[in-house]
Amino acid sequence: MRNFQLNILALSVVKWTGSGKKQLDNQCANIYSGPETRLKKGFAFMMTRETLRSLLKWTLISSRILVARFLGRWAKLPVLFCYAPKNFVEIECKVEFYETLQSVVNSILKLDTTLVLGDLNAVVGND
Repeated sequence: MRNFQLNILALSVVKWTGSGKKQLDNQCANIYSGPETRLKKGFAFMMTRETLRSLLKWTLISSRILVARFLGRWAKLPVLFCYAPKNFVEIECKVEFYETLQSVVNSILKLDTTLVLGDLNAVVGND
């Protein structure tokens, strides 16, 4: 993060269980979420200490969606991190994920600039 001068970074497939906040060192911290028992489909925000100070709150919406709200210079900045289900998962699981994501996006104030980060498991190419 320091080499690329990033303040926030979204990580997917993090193998931590549960959810919470972790101080990694004097410079970085994590907000993370994962399942309680299995070590897969977890995700996290890694951020600098300065960014952590501007964090107003964070909310775990589901096992695949986390919303962090930051105080920006001119406005509040909601950042959504999502980890979409893979293509081979049942259609009901995918529909539930995208409906939840849409309802979260709709609940954000129109004046706020919204940033969506994550692993959307998109397939690109000629097909």
